[in-house]
Amino acid sequence: MEKMSVIWDVTRWCPWDCQICCMGAVSDPMCKLQELSLEEKEEVLEQLAELKAEREVRLDMSGGEIMMDKAHLKLIQRAAELLGSEKIGISTSGINIDTATAEILAKCTHDVELTLDCLPGKAYELRKDGYHKNAAIAIDILKKAGVHVGVQTVLCKKNNTQEEMEKLLRWLCLHDVDEWSILRFFPVGRGADYEQEQLSEEECGRAVEMIRSIHKVFPGKKPALDFHYLMPGHEKSTSQCRCVKKSIGILPDGTVTACFWALDRNMAVREDKYRLGNIVDKPLQDILQNDKSKYWLCREHCCELFCA
Repeated sequence: MEKMSVIWDVTRWCPWDCQICCMGAVSDPMCKLQELSLEEKEEVLEQLAELKAEREVRLDMSGGEIMMDKAHLKLIQRAAELLGSEKIGISTSGINIDTATAEILAKCTHDVELTLDCLPGKAYELRKDGYHKNAAIAIDILKKAGVHVGVQTVLCKKNNTQEEMEKLLRWLCLHDVDEWSILRFFPVGRGADYEQEQLSEEECGRAVEMIRSIHKVFPGKKPALDFHYLMPGHEKSTSQCRCVKKSIGILPDGTVTACFWALDRNMAVREDKYRLGNIVDKPLQDILQNDKSKYWLCREHCCELFCA
C-alpha cells in the first residue's frame, strides 16, 4: 500500500513570532478567524480516515502552535481513534505542555517533536528569547510521561559548527531524547528574509559528515540520528519531488497544498500550481484526483522549490 505523509498546520496562532518561521505563524489570536472551526477540523480527520483505505496515512499535526488551544487535545485524541496513535505525530514548541497534557500525548501519538537549534539557554537571534528554554522544559515533562520525543535542529550558517552540535548532542543524551532530526534551513515563510542563512549543497554535505562523526563517537546511549531527505550526503538523500505522490499539506483554512514548504510570509500558497483545492469545498479524495494533483502525479522531476 502506498504511503502518504500529511502535514497539517492546524493553526497559524503561535506565541513566538520567530524570525525564521517557515510557516509565517503569528502571535495575534485574531488569525484564528481564518482557520477551520473545531467541527470542520474533525471533518478533516474523517476524510483522512477515508483516505486510509487506499493509502497508509501518517499525520503530522503542527502549526503555528497546536497547543495554544487546548481544544486541540480532543482533536489529537480523535485522530488517534481514526488513524491509530502509531500514525500520529505532533510538532510543538512546548508551550502549554504540562503533566496532564503529556500523559494524553503519550497515549495518542507515536512521537512529539520539538525544535532545538542550539543549546537551551544560549542566545540565538533567529528565535525569540525563551524559545529553546521552553522546549527544554517540555522535553523533560514529555519524557517523564513516556512520550517518544524527537528534537529537530534547523541547520543554517549561525549554528553549523562542530562545537554547537557537540554541545547540543550532549544535552540530548543527558535528557534521554529518542531521535535527533537534522533539517536544512529553507528561506520560506517569514524565513525568506534570511536567505543569507541558507547552506549550500556543499556545506550541507560537510555538515552531514560532521554530525555523523560526532554522533558515531559519542559514548553511551544517544538519540537515533535522522537527516531530512533534502540534506545531501546520506542514504535517504534525494531531490526527487514528493508532491502528492508521497506528501501533501493542509493549511489552517483547509487549503490543500502539493508542498507544505511552498508558503509565503503570510502562510499563503506561493504559486497557484501548489494550491490543490480546499477541503471545505471538495472532499479530499476528489482533490487528490483533480487536474492540479495529476500535474504532480504525472511528472518525474526534482524539487521545484529548492533544486533549480
